[in-house]
Amino acid sequence: MKDTARSSYHIKHWGGPDNRYYWQYLKLVQLHDITKIYQEFGSGIWNFVKLCKEAKAAKMGVSQVVNLLKIATNQLSSVQYRYQTLQEHNNKFESILKTKSRELQYINRLVNLDQINLGTLFVSLSI
Repeated sequence: MKDTARSSYHIKHWGGPDNRYYWQYLKLVQLHDITKIYQEFGSGIWNFVKLCKEAKAAKMGVSQVVNLLKIATNQLSSVQYRYQTLQEHNNKFESILKTKSRELQYINRLVNLDQINLGTLFVSLSI
C-alpha cells in the first residue's frame, strides 16, 4: 500500500501520467499496475486507497467487500425493512416480558401472603 501511495504521489508531482520515463521506471520496479489503477481512478484513487485501508483494518477480504457492496446496492432496502421488523418484534417481546414479570411478582406476593395466612391459621387451630 505504501508503494501505491508513493507512486500516486510521484505521478502527480512528476508531470502526470504523460511522463514516459516514469512509466518505464514503474515497469522496471514492477509497479506498472499502479499506473493502470491511477489511470482508471484518477484523483479519486484516494477514495479507493481509503476503502482498502478500512477493509484491511476490519480484517475483511476482497470477497467480503464485494458481498457487502452487492448487499448495499441490491438489498439495502430489504435489509432495512427486515431490521425494522425485527426491532418492532424485539420491542413487543420486551413489553410482554415486563408485563409478565410484574404479573409474576404479584403472584409471588399472593403466594407469600397465603403462606403467612395458612401459617397463622394452622397455629390458631392447634391452640
